[in-house]
Amino acid sequence: MRLKILKRWWILEWVKGFKLKGECDAPTTNGKKIRIKSEIKGELLLDTLIHEQLHAAAWDMSEEWVNDTATDIARNLWRLGYRRVSDDKSSKIQGR
Repeated sequence: MRLKILKRWWILEWVKGFKLKGECDAPTTNGKKIRIKSEIKGELLLDTLIHEQLHAAAWDMSEEWVNDTATDIARNLWRLGYRRVSDDKSSKIQGR
């Protein structure tokens, strides 16, 4: 899957047995990727996806800022009921 963040494209890659929860290549990297450990689920997965996309969007922000912001957003979305749906359902945002 490809993700567009601030007019740049990353490849989202699910990695089995990855040592980290996630990792994001620098915005200037050719063929840049966001790698996510495939075994994580639930709110931790949501937090990790947001965390790595924040790195992509705001590369110069501190790890503390990215971590705190991602966790707050993930917690809020989780409390609002957002959950991952299976890949066979539409992944498009309605109205776009």
